[in-house]
Amino acid sequence: MTGLVLTIDDGDPLITYQPPGAWAQHNDSTDSTVANNFYGRTWMVTRTPGATMSITFEGVNIAVYGSMSPEHGNYTTNIDGIVGFGDGQTTEPTMYNAKVYVSNTLSPTTHTLTILNQHTDILDIDYITWTSKVDTNKNGTLSRVVKDDFDSAFKYFGTWSTASDNLSDFYSNTGHSTLLTGFQGDAVSLYGTIGPSNGPYTIQLDNQVPKAYVATATTYATQSLLFYGSNLGAGNHTLVVSNTGNALLEIDYAEVFELPLFLSNATSTTSTNTLETSATNTKHVSRLSVGAIAGIAVGAAVTILLLALISFCLCLAFWKRRWFREQGATAGRALHEYPGTSPEESATVSPFRLSQHSRSTFDSPIETPLSETRKPPIRNFGPIGPSQPPAPSTLGGEDGSNLQIPRHKT
Repeated sequence: MTGLVLTIDDGDPLITYQPPGAWAQHNDSTDSTVANNFYGRTWMVTRTPGATMSITFEGVNIAVYGSMSPEHGNYTTNIDGIVGFGDGQTTEPTMYNAKVYVSNTLSPTTHTLTILNQHTDILDIDYITWTSKVDTNKNGTLSRVVKDDFDSAFKYFGTWSTASDNLSDFYSNTGHSTLLTGFQGDAVSLYGTIGPSNGPYTIQLDNQVPKAYVATATTYATQSLLFYGSNLGAGNHTLVVSNTGNALLEIDYAEVFELPLFLSNATSTTSTNTLETSATNTKHVSRLSVGAIAGIAVGAAVTILLLALISFCLCLAFWKRRWFREQGATAGRALHEYPGTSPEESATVSPFRLSQHSRSTFDSPIETPLSETRKPPIRNFGPIGPSQPPAPSTLGGEDGSNLQIPRHKT
């Protein structure tokens, strides 16, 4: 699931301070020398024992920031019934942007956080930030669409005006009083103004029960978060903002967030655990045991050894076959050599041009030209016919006469 980080200042309507009159907002007018050290140059301060600050939100983590000094004291925290303790006192000089409370192990549901001052020492709140899941069944790239107060999605009823004393601070220099808007998305946020002239209002999302807020603050501020809703589901949605008091209600713009990809429950759970591990160090992430890791390592090593052995055997068989082929070819060539042939005769008989010191070790498949062969002597035996027997052989005698050697019939 994709997370959306939201940050609100100390005077935002989503924060509730109790009891009335126990908290005071400080700003440039009250403490100009240190105002620059606080977010938006404002912060809420109390010295009343039992004074509380509370916020209801949807998210997987939350952090509350303030300051600490020797004049700060102890306080308690309570989130969804889990009580904790904090101490804002320090021996060091005043520390700004200090974490008054932080939790990184929250499930992606709605939570309520309350911080209570225990003594008459100082407890102050600067700003709050948390991460919303937008939609617990989706993941992917989060898209953001801004709808200005003049967008056709806004519809106004009753008496309203476009006039404002701080138009240059608005998102598009316009402001309105009451609206109804239809949109498609997974989460929506609405921004407007807070200040001394602002008052109570209600917001109803679809058919849910309307929620009441108060935009009254000591310091006038624009682009303040008036409402945030998530896990809206598919289809068209309607957001109705109503001014419930005889006071100012100014609307600046709305943001609609949407995730395009639907995931199964198993995939969604895995994505949630991954995000919480990296951002919140959750303890619910499953890990492989040491035995399982060792088994995987041994199996991988055995597999590698088997592959190496098989490769060695294949290479050995290949080289053996090649060696036997070479030995057979050498023996065959030795059988066809000419043992009594001289280099000169070999050069004459062979069709190849060889050096004088080389010998042909194989028969030539090409016939030697007749002119280059040694011709046997020609003997004339005379005519031979079927009725005439062959002439008898003669030898020369010592006196020069011819001797006849009679032939015997066999």
